[in-house]
Amino acid sequence: MQQLTPEEIRFLYKTNGHRVDDTAYIKTNGGVVEKLTSCGYLIIGTKTQSLSCSDISIIRKLLKDKGLKAGGKKVDLVQRILQSYSASELENADIPKRFVLTVSGEQVINENSALLYYFDAFGATNILEPEQIISAQNLHHSENKLDILIALFKERAATENDTGKKRAITEHLRRLYSLNHDDALAREAELEVERLDKLWEEEREQEVRKLDSVLGISSEERRRLAQKAIEEMGDEWEKELDAKNRAKAGIEY
Repeated sequence: MQQLTPEEIRFLYKTNGHRVDDTAYIKTNGGVVEKLTSCGYLIIGTKTQSLSCSDISIIRKLLKDKGLKAGGKKVDLVQRILQSYSASELENADIPKRFVLTVSGEQVINENSALLYYFDAFGATNILEPEQIISAQNLHHSENKLDILIALFKERAATENDTGKKRAITEHLRRLYSLNHDDALAREAELEVERLDKLWEEEREQEVRKLDSVLGISSEERRRLAQKAIEEMGDEWEKELDAKNRAKAGIEY
């Protein structure tokens, strides 16, 4: 089977259950869909296979058409349909076909649970490289996704020198500990976040004092002078801006 990139793995996960007649989606992502299907990770499901991914309105209509109860959890409603409809009836029913994972596709998703969880929970933070997670998954495939991410976040926090970034990483680590029900470690991380908060504040104060020393004037005095300048200008800057806008629009006074 062809190796997939982290983004392709994420796309495979997102495309499972997506309608095949969504032309905008296919037009935008056609190349990746073609690769996933040609590699045997994704197929166009039969209507029976597509049923569990169908909208609840479609599922309830199928039940009502058979005079069956349409209330309850979706998984129970689908099971009720499968027990009441023949395969041929389902194939003739108004059920939009959807992409579904093959056995190989399901294996890819299961093997990359830590990567997919990271994308969903922390992807925007850019704390870890996806390749790091894949490597850790391959090395520790028997561990759960949270243990894998905790180990990587701990390593990342240990090597981070910027206090603000270290504080953010430690806060995410605290969250992972909590999700993993490691209350003692979560408390330790919480205390470390508090320590880093104080350190971060001290560092910012030191930077302000350094700037005061270089400029020969305190930050309070700089703010006072800036406010005084604004008050002395009055509405002159507004008049100037209005004049420029009028000139651009060709409006004469």
